[in-house]
Amino acid sequence: MKTETKKGFLYILLLKNKEAFKVGITDNEDLIRINNLSRIYEFDLDESFIVETTKNRTTKSMERQIHADYKMFSYDIEPKADGHTEFIKFEHLNYILEEIEFKSRLKHLGVKIKKGINANNLFKTKVVKPKKRNFTNNKNNRK
Repeated sequence: MKTETKKGFLYILLLKNKEAFKVGITDNEDLIRINNLSRIYEFDLDESFIVETTKNRTTKSMERQIHADYKMFSYDIEPKADGHTEFIKFEHLNYILEEIEFKSRLKHLGVKIKKGINANNLFKTKVVKPKKRNFTNNKNNRK
């Protein structure tokens, strides 16, 4: 039986207007997903939360449960960008945080919750140089 060793991250991103928050997951430690979302929506990262789990499947399970349990409290947001269906009305935040706090006390789940997401580390962009390609139609150049 294969054991899972990859960490997972569940994020709770509060909108600056405090009307709603977004719940999602990423398996990137550098939180590229949050960086991309922050270019679309205005989040208050100081008041937002990041939940780290020792197992990615725990993170996925937590996200699925939250969205299933709070589906009737979803928040309709504009623009309709990627992830727009994962917003929940703000008044339900404390209930979700209580559930996560409870799970953090169950040591076998390996759940840690932290308030505040460091924007300084988050918005450092990585420069990736594209590979040079030869686009000639010469058959001798094809590999």
